[in-house]
Amino acid sequence: MLIEFDRTGRPHKQMDRLRRYDWFLNEGWTEGRFAHHPIAPAMVLITLHEGTLKKLAQAADEALTASRGHRDYDNYARAYLGRSRVLFTTRERILAGDFRMLRVPMHPPEMRKGDRPFPPHEIEYDLAALATQAAAGAAPEDI
Repeated sequence: MLIEFDRTGRPHKQMDRLRRYDWFLNEGWTEGRFAHHPIAPAMVLITLHEGTLKKLAQAADEALTASRGHRDYDNYARAYLGRSRVLFTTRERILAGDFRMLRVPMHPPEMRKGDRPFPPHEIEYDLAALATQAAAGAAPEDI
């Protein structure tokens, strides 16, 4: 579990960091010293207040575009694993014992149909279930 703390409250300040994590969580971890780890990594980005949480997740929806799959596959046949492994919550929620977190949709915005507003998914993250998952294909949406 990788934990980042956003003290800025300004989503645009996190975009480069999120893009690096996106690549790492999608594929990078499988090539380095973590490759034989039995649990796929996930990242939780903690922001100070509830008011900035949705804005941060909305900005991340645009930034998280790394995918895995054969380069000749169309976008729908590719796996966007980093999108499911980046989670957002607030300091307030954690201190209250509330482990609900936001996650961006499984596909980048250009792949979703219609002009609907950003649909964040709120999940209750089960760390115990994560600890029992095998690394191959493990993702928070499976919990």
